[in-house]
Amino acid sequence: MTKILPKTTSVRRRFALLLSALFLLGAPACSDDAPASVPTFPIGDVSDITFYDISGVRELQLPGTGFEPGDAVCLTDTGLSGHTYTLSPRVETGRLVMRLPDNFIDGVYRITIVRGAARFVYGEAEFCSKTLVEDREGMNLKGKVRDTNGHPIAGAVVSDGISVTRTDEDGCYWLATERKNPHVFVSIPRGYMPVEREGEFTTFFRKIPDAPADGTAAQADFTFHPVDNDDFELVVVTDIHLTAAAAAEAPRLFTEYCIPDINSYIRGIQASGRPAYTLNLGDLVASDKRDLITLEDGVELLKKIDGPIFNVPGNHELYDGNAVDASVEIARYYDVVGPLYYSVNLGRIHLVALNPCVRNIGIHMGTSYALSEEQLEWLRRDLAQVEDKSATLVVAIHTPLFQSVASTEAAYGRYWLPNGADLAACLEGFTDVHVVSGHCHRMYNTVVGNIVEHNYSCLGGTSGHWTTWRLSSVVSDRHQGMNTDGSPASYGTMTFRGKALTDYCVKGVNLPREKRFRTYDRNKIHLVASDHLSPTLAGGSRGAAFNAAMGTYHTASSDNEILVKIWEYDTRWKVEILEDGKPLDWSIKLDKDPLYLFCYDIPSYATLDNPNYGGSARALFSAKAASATSTVTIRVTDSFGRVTEETMTRPKAFVSSYD
Repeated sequence: MTKILPKTTSVRRRFALLLSALFLLGAPACSDDAPASVPTFPIGDVSDITFYDISGVRELQLPGTGFEPGDAVCLTDTGLSGHTYTLSPRVETGRLVMRLPDNFIDGVYRITIVRGAARFVYGEAEFCSKTLVEDREGMNLKGKVRDTNGHPIAGAVVSDGISVTRTDEDGCYWLATERKNPHVFVSIPRGYMPVEREGEFTTFFRKIPDAPADGTAAQADFTFHPVDNDDFELVVVTDIHLTAAAAAEAPRLFTEYCIPDINSYIRGIQASGRPAYTLNLGDLVASDKRDLITLEDGVELLKKIDGPIFNVPGNHELYDGNAVDASVEIARYYDVVGPLYYSVNLGRIHLVALNPCVRNIGIHMGTSYALSEEQLEWLRRDLAQVEDKSATLVVAIHTPLFQSVASTEAAYGRYWLPNGADLAACLEGFTDVHVVSGHCHRMYNTVVGNIVEHNYSCLGGTSGHWTTWRLSSVVSDRHQGMNTDGSPASYGTMTFRGKALTDYCVKGVNLPREKRFRTYDRNKIHLVASDHLSPTLAGGSRGAAFNAAMGTYHTASSDNEILVKIWEYDTRWKVEILEDGKPLDWSIKLDKDPLYLFCYDIPSYATLDNPNYGGSARALFSAKAASATSTVTIRVTDSFGRVTEETMTRPKAFVSSYD
């Protein structure tokens, strides 16, 4: 007798059934959901049971009425394996009776009844051989980790966010969990990935089942499929801010322009034979602005990005501005997205996702940033399991580890995270650590010892407000946005080969990946209210505010200054500015980006007294040429030796474009 299994938090209701028949080669081919043009037929009393425990069982029953002799059943795996089976059942009263083949592989399958050229989509169900794991004294959670061929995966790291253990040679694990966190997760082993399910995030985690009434340990099993992913691409998005108050169109802009660009890039990676994974660093939505878009709806939009997605919570998801206690929003994140922190292995790369946004439930989220001691202790246990400390370690965290744009270089390398030194201490012993972060809405890289931090700007631009997509400019006409520091609305791309990061580059939305900087001829920049506002506005307080906001650009210049905005400069890069082949001395200016002023502030002053989204640009390089009409070449060599070069014919007109 097949056991009925306990319910999980999946939207599928779990069940146990019996089915029976023969595996038939050459029967009608299986297919996905048939298009509307394919004929169908009625089947009544369709069961809503969606879980089959096939432990030691091959004969199963499919309830329903209207079956006819000769009907075939097609089972098509909805995951990545692509397994397909065509079964020839026998018809009994109120059911089909079928037999699964001996080589049947566990998975979630779409069930289709085939009758000649017609098809009836019966539904979807999970078929799983649940192997009972023996209890161990003192352990209240157990399970088995195996591959889609049923083979055990030994040595896989399993954790509840507090305790950390490994599977034995039979793929079994045991934990003594206090259920402080609701999930148990597997640090995906090298050479494996979870079976992707339509409409779900990457399922390397499960809700910890309720304790059985008989006092035995709860059981949570995991199945992974083998992959070759030692070489892969990581796409990093952050601060999408779909609930931006100033941009009700953000979901549309994200869907129409950002997602297609990201998916196009991902498809290019996949065409090269490498997998691509997406890492979302948080602030997708704001919990206190659910009237604009909910976390649930934001997540559904995010899932339109192709392939596996890993998530990190941002402060806006976990903060309820109308409540002192953030526990409700934390619980919502658990249910809709998953764990607040965890680790996975992508090929030979260990990736740790951390949550710096909540120290204690009950503290108002507006001012609380740090890693809890409980999380740091888990991190120490997790990193102790990493055997190859020379392989690249990636740390994903919403808030930065190090300071962002500062008024002086003296602040370079100081910690932004209050207990950043504790985090850095955990990373000692690893030779190549890359921290990826967001939150500050500025793009900058920091190199300190064994750590390189990549802090990314908003995907939506305009400090998360999406405004520059919609104002009249060449940038917006080309479906591009930009951030207050002059960087484009963009996402990070990181290339891993073997155990090393071999390339990283910010990819501007609807810009080529090779575009890494923008050049300005300062002689051609003169921003005054009288050129852009009506005479009435220009002559009043609005005009005075406009001129003040333009800063140094309000004054005309003939100093032959060359300005270069580099999106993601770090101190290991080589920057050359050459006039007619001769190198010029350069320095880094702390000033506003003129293209941002042109694309946002200037059109905004037509209707606003104070747009108030200006920002300084840390990597704004300045050099003085000898002539106003000479040819200047800008050459940037990154830390991997990749050279990006642009020749600037002067005088160069100042226009609202990244050209």
